[in-house]
Formats: sequence, C-alpha cells, structure tokens
Amino acid sequence: MPDARYAIVAVLVAATVTWALRALPFAALAPLRESAPSSTSAPACPPASW
Repeated sequence: MPDARYAIVAVLVAATVTWALRALPFAALAPLRESAPSSTSAPACPPASW
C-alpha cells in the first residue's frame, strides 16, 4: 500500500511544479503591464485584429 501513496505524492508534486512553471511568466509580466512605458505606448499601437 505505500507504493500507491508514493505514486499519488509523485503525481501531486509533478502537477504542482507544472502549474507553478506555467504561471511564472504571467506573474512576472503582470507588473510590467501596469508600468509607465506600456501605458504611454499603448495608445500609439494599433489594435490587434486576429
């Protein structure tokens, strides 16, 4: 039965690391979105038309 616990813990650790690594760029770029250069250059940029 300990093998099942190890597998569950391994999956949870892998999921946590994956989630953290995927969230890291968004957390790092959030302060830059509110910075002065992006606020002043945003009106001069054309809107994205995807």
